[in-house]
Amino acid sequence: MHEYAFAQQIYEYFKNKKNVKNITLKIGTQTSFNPKIVQEYFTIIIKNTDLEKTRLKFKTPENMELIIESYET
Repeated sequence: MHEYAFAQQIYEYFKNKKNVKNITLKIGTQTSFNPKIVQEYFTIIIKNTDLEKTRLKFKTPENMELIIESYET
């Protein structure tokens, strides 16, 4: 599965939850100290009235990091 498709699935999952008030998906790249390594990253920011501030990190199937943050509003 392509990493963008994976991130989109996560985005759709949270977007369809009733208790999620606002959601943002950010996709970008970050270069490490080794210029040959470019790490792609995804940030999904969730404003959720039912959750305290939470930050979840895990790797997508392509070893790209996906960060999910939720904030109590």
